Amino acid sequence: MLLSGELAQRIVDILVPISPYNVNLMDQRGNIIASGQAERTGSFHKGALEAVATGGVIAIYPETLNQYPGSLPGINMPIVFEEQTIGVVGVSGHPDAVEGTAALVKAVVELVLEREMLRERFRSQANSEEHFLGLLLSDSASARAQELQRMARMLQINLLLPRLVVVIDIEPLLNKVRELYGQSALVTARLKERLIREVNNSQLCTSEDMVALLDTQLILVKHLGDEAWGAELSAWTQRLAERFKQRFSAPLRIGIGSLCASPFSLYHSYCEALFCLERSEAGGQASIYDFRCLADYLLKADRRLPAHPLVVLRRQFEAAELERYDMKRSLSALMTCQFNVQQAARQLFIHRNTLLFRLEKLLQATALDPCHNFEHAVLCRVLLDD
Repeated sequence: MLLSGELAQRIVDILVPISPYNVNLMDQRGNIIASGQAERTGSFHKGALEAVATGGVIAIYPETLNQYPGSLPGINMPIVFEEQTIGVVGVSGHPDAVEGTAALVKAVVELVLEREMLRERFRSQANSEEHFLGLLLSDSASARAQELQRMARMLQINLLLPRLVVVIDIEPLLNKVRELYGQSALVTARLKERLIREVNNSQLCTSEDMVALLDTQLILVKHLGDEAWGAELSAWTQRLAERFKQRFSAPLRIGIGSLCASPFSLYHSYCEALFCLERSEAGGQASIYDFRCLADYLLKADRRLPAHPLVVLRRQFEAAELERYDMKRSLSALMTCQFNVQQAARQLFIHRNTLLFRLEKLLQATALDPCHNFEHAVLCRVLLDD
């Protein structure tokens, strides 16, 4: 890590008001890059260069001052970061008087540098994941499979796990923060960092999940892999909504797409999540697994059919239990008769109560009630057409 002049001056500006002595920061070449005395910035400091060369503390006394061009009496201590000397901190004054202050200033400088390094690494990681997810959730993901696989290895992401996409609209929160603290890009960046940390530090996400911010959307690509994924998803989304409700007073909307076995299908899960987001209310959530959202999505001619919700329904619909009741033919007759149970029963040559019994079995197995719900009827039509 290099000690830049901008960062060095920020550190000095923090230290000078609380230090009774002047503070200088020098780079590896012995040049003063930040000082409480502005006129010294840019000048050469031989004591600092010697501190870099020896890795030791250089004390400059008044009687030895002629040996150190560009210097004043004081203590100069190397700044060591990750076992490398990256600069020197100098405190002006008689060495015997300023030694304690210099040690404290050096410790503060190294702590600030460590914090900045962690923040920079966080930004770098966040930017890499943001770029990766931007490609992964695009409609060209499958065409860039090799590039994405290479990036996944670099980020240590297992692409082969089943995942779904969750989109959270953070625009209300961004607007609220900008109203309070202004339109500064730094304000927005700090909020975005906080949001990603909030998700990563919670128990809502694991190392198998991916999180990024794309414009005004917080994107979570969530891994759900066990057999009880349905119950797990319901519980997880509820905890997610509660977490954001507690942490941020702005009402945020959440949209949830379908589970994808292939990473190159996540684009469709993302589209579904965006579709559901449009139908969610402030402070609420909508999922493609909700029959109303699913049916509405299927009715949009310009959209690809979501895979996983239909796979789940189809598996339930084609179970042996429902096959025993001639369910496909029964539903087909109902649709032909505009869901008139009496007419459909006559067409099937069965008693009306027998057909009602079959519909009750359908409701128990799939939660579909096509005679009383338009969206359910749409889904039954899709299941019959497959």
